Amino acid sequence: MTLKISTETEAWKTLEDLLTGQLKIVDPTDIEFGDWCSIKFYVPEDRYDSALNVQMMQGWISAQRALYRSYALIAKGESDGRSLTEKEKQALELIVEVHSGSSDQEVNIFEIVQTLGMSAVDKMSDEQIVIVIISFALIWAGVTITKSWIEKLRDQKADEAKSADIREALNTITQMHSDESANIKTLAEAFRAVPQLKQLEEEAAIGKEGLLKAAASTGATLNGVEVTSSQAFALSKTTRQTSEEQRADGIYRIERVDANVDTGFRVFLAPTDGSEGFSAEVQEIMSSIEDRNIIRDAEWSKVPVRLQINAKVRNGKIFDAIILRADRYEE
Repeated sequence: MTLKISTETEAWKTLEDLLTGQLKIVDPTDIEFGDWCSIKFYVPEDRYDSALNVQMMQGWISAQRALYRSYALIAKGESDGRSLTEKEKQALELIVEVHSGSSDQEVNIFEIVQTLGMSAVDKMSDEQIVIVIISFALIWAGVTITKSWIEKLRDQKADEAKSADIREALNTITQMHSDESANIKTLAEAFRAVPQLKQLEEEAAIGKEGLLKAAASTGATLNGVEVTSSQAFALSKTTRQTSEEQRADGIYRIERVDANVDTGFRVFLAPTDGSEGFSAEVQEIMSSIEDRNIIRDAEWSKVPVRLQINAKVRNGKIFDAIILRADRYEE
């Protein structure tokens, strides 16, 4: 029977039912989404009647590149958009429909979302594939996640802001309602079920920030969330980001192993202290056969493992990591 998800509210309910085991999937390809599964970008300017300016085009190009990287991550294990074939790129192509009367832009992403989800057919269960499909649609097109992303960006920019005007603009961005916060908790559960979703969210944030930059001079409404020109300027103002290398040694659970990496394989790690998980590469040149066997055994047996890790950290988050050594851990 076709799984029909007509609204964003239904999407959140369906995702929750999947995560709690109340819904079982028979065929992950037999899904239908309503009109909510569209990226909507509205610029209220008469001079852009049914048209795009250069900044808007660049915003959509940023979104397109983020989608390429997201597909490469799920299909090939690495978020390198250059690895895609022309056929794969065509299947992910954003087709922007511009309505008359203003620059009212819309992209239906249902087929793109399905294409990305089904690229994991030999790597995930049917339930996990549908979790990816629904979550990815919500990440790109959902009102709740758009609000949450803007709030996170506001807090990040507020910490970096040196100008009083920038801080004032950021302070006018309002908080989410409590019922929307409950949806964010559901998404966090989805991240635990499919760790790659965290990286997909980060790629989407990069893509959507390109659209925010396009709104810096006019203001816009992105996925139903209104942003003034001063807010868009403050949110998209570039600050120099530096990364640093740190050790991240500790006790981890192996959530999943992805063997589709040329230099070895990649694992998705969950720290046993409950902190945020991340992915790490196990390079053949940097590890022994015993290390690799210990990691595989820990994943198969669902037991913790002690790891020595070199990590790259930006804004307090690990964005790249290499496992140097693995040892068995006895609780």
